[in-house]
Amino acid sequence: MKRKINIDIAKQISIIRFLKENGLYPKKSNGINYWYFSPFRNEKTPSFKVNTALNVWFDYGIGVGGTIIDLGIKLYNCSIPEFLEKLTSFNFSFQQQLLKKEKAVENKMEIIEIKKLSNVNLINYIKERRINHKNAIKYCKEIHFKHNNKLYYALGFMNNSNGYEIRNKYFKSCFAPKDITLIKNGSKYLSIFEGFMDMLSWFEISNKHKNTDYLVLNSIAMFEKAKQHFSSYERVFLYLDNDSSGKDIKKKITETKLSSFEDMSIRYEDFKDLNDFVISTAEQNRRLNNHHSLRL
Repeated sequence: MKRKINIDIAKQISIIRFLKENGLYPKKSNGINYWYFSPFRNEKTPSFKVNTALNVWFDYGIGVGGTIIDLGIKLYNCSIPEFLEKLTSFNFSFQQQLLKKEKAVENKMEIIEIKKLSNVNLINYIKERRINHKNAIKYCKEIHFKHNNKLYYALGFMNNSNGYEIRNKYFKSCFAPKDITLIKNGSKYLSIFEGFMDMLSWFEISNKHKNTDYLVLNSIAMFEKAKQHFSSYERVFLYLDNDSSGKDIKKKITETKLSSFEDMSIRYEDFKDLNDFVISTAEQNRRLNNHHSLRL
């Protein structure tokens, strides 16, 4: 007789294995992140990510994510009890072994040291993204960590729960717990960014950043966590991405009507995000200066 699966047991089942049982396989992987074509639509570029350390998923095309429960009820268009019944009918007798396996993967990713940003490769990466070195030092740390018994280093941006978003030129991940980052300056205005690179980019084009608080979502999945802060501000400025996910989250934010919102992304509407705009502007200025130098 098969053991009936409840919510707690279901959440122990690997999403990777669940997708495989449904005939879905990753198109690429990067450490603990596995990328799929979305099971909810046809697409040419994989935008559906599974984080094996946290055993959660996120579909960047629609700005939705969550646990295996959220995935199952959306995939099968059913209720939670109906989905649990479906899981019970599957051959998930291996669930405990899968949990141990995924926990082992999670444990292999371990912070070794957190220090002031000084690594020359990370500094060069910051320069490539056209980020001011002083701002990077102020808001980021240099994190050395171990993954699969190998040592790595990356920029680390702390969230409100003391977790970290980590980035280097080749790696993008996070150290749990996942959360937003709210930086208060005692302002009645709030600027919202999807990621910390966009916030740092904003400093490059604004001389008024001391007159606003900043909220970095660190993932648009953090919208529900973020919206509790909106009503505390007279005006909220949205510096979100110009893609389908960014547009979706803008709509959700403005529909809350918890504050007066202004969509600032129209100022860089020809670019994917604020950092792309800053990089392009810096490159145009460099070419223009070189042109003038040649004429002189």
